[in-house]
Amino acid sequence: MSAPSILISAGEASGDLYAARLAGALRARTGATLFGMGGPRMAEAGVELVANYRAIAVAGITEVLHKIPSVLRVQRLLAREARTRRAALAILVDSPDTHFGVARRLKQAEIPVGYFIGPQVWAWRAGRVRIVKECVRRMVVIFPFEEPIYRAAGIPVDFVGHPLVDVVRPTMAREQFAASNGLDARLPIVALLPGSRQNEIAHNYPRILEACGQLTR
Repeated sequence: MSAPSILISAGEASGDLYAARLAGALRARTGATLFGMGGPRMAEAGVELVANYRAIAVAGITEVLHKIPSVLRVQRLLAREARTRRAALAILVDSPDTHFGVARRLKQAEIPVGYFIGPQVWAWRAGRVRIVKECVRRMVVIFPFEEPIYRAAGIPVDFVGHPLVDVVRPTMAREQFAASNGLDARLPIVALLPGSRQNEIAHNYPRILEACGQLTR
């Protein structure tokens, strides 16, 4: 029996990280041939990239409008590759604005869709749960309170925990970190996290610094 072909797709840097770990586990357990959209981590994990997530990664409404043609091309490409390769399964990771369109196309092609790290319907645009119910065979969520939300909507769902729990480990003691960065270890240390994309950092970081300056006056 030949190994299955599986589409796995991530639309940004964090998704690339999580999908790469998932891809490694899938290959080890099933020997599956993996293809899809992602970045360098997924490529290192053995996923054949037919699209790079950088083609669609955006922040802000003006960038979204500019990227719409690219997003549509990627949606069509992933669905076409899944049909051509007779994918046994598709796993879509986060990025609902891109992946919902892929899910609809895959449903038409009768390719089952699993969704890892679902859209935050509990925070905004709750109506998206209808799209999930229509197009997604199974949800895999990372927060415990998400599971009953999807279950109440009649969507098969599993809570697996946040993938960063298994990824993030301290590399040095607090005192060592503080000393190497000119900080006082006795005081609270606050991390500034402007985003994962270059455009997010360029737009958000100066404003965050300005806000911090106002808070510390």
